[in-house]
Amino acid sequence: MAKEGYETLSVFMFGAKNQQKTLVKIPLEQFEDVLDYIHSNINENTPITVLGASKGAEYALNLATKYKEIDNLVLIAPSSYNFSGLDFVNYGSSWTWKGKELPFIDLKRGDFSYSEPISYKATYETAVERDSSAKEKLIPVKKTKANILLISGKDDQMWNSFEMSNIIKSQKDDVKICSYENAGHIFFGDGEQKFSGYIIKTGGTKSGNKEANKKSIKEINDFLKMHHK
Repeated sequence: MAKEGYETLSVFMFGAKNQQKTLVKIPLEQFEDVLDYIHSNINENTPITVLGASKGAEYALNLATKYKEIDNLVLIAPSSYNFSGLDFVNYGSSWTWKGKELPFIDLKRGDFSYSEPISYKATYETAVERDSSAKEKLIPVKKTKANILLISGKDDQMWNSFEMSNIIKSQKDDVKICSYENAGHIFFGDGEQKFSGYIIKTGGTKSGNKEANKKSIKEINDFLKMHHK
């Protein structure tokens, strides 16, 4: 994107100085540091577009419901719900707002499989199914004015980002969805990734992910040309 002439920033959610060490209980307010930097250091500081993938997409969508300064969102493999964080020792919501944890879907209530390649799709789906108040854990998309582009693979094996894209659109009809056959959670490789010594199933085929990557880049560029101007 920087090569296309856009002013870009890489934003850490956790793991950097003065941040949570792991992806859990991340205060959404830390985005105010980003806004302060933009307004202090960038002359043409509007519009603001936030791009996020996977948990980063969950984070970005939450930010847009809190900060009207966000004009556009590009969400890759998004979530429509707030889920628990990825720290199973310091367990809790992924996100906080004004010192309180956002209501979240508890992943510990979902089914886990340890058979490689490991797919977490059923874990997320069963956790939602077993939560009688799951609707209260939906990210309140109606609260944002941002233009939204959703990108997903129909064979996402990490979580069902294709279905959750449609749930997001059901709350905000002007959302644009781009979904791809034979594509997974990430548009790279043959649908399996090695992580921490385990083989994780991310979904899609090598050719499907390659094609989705090519087409999604064009969709993102077209979206930015239309809205980020």
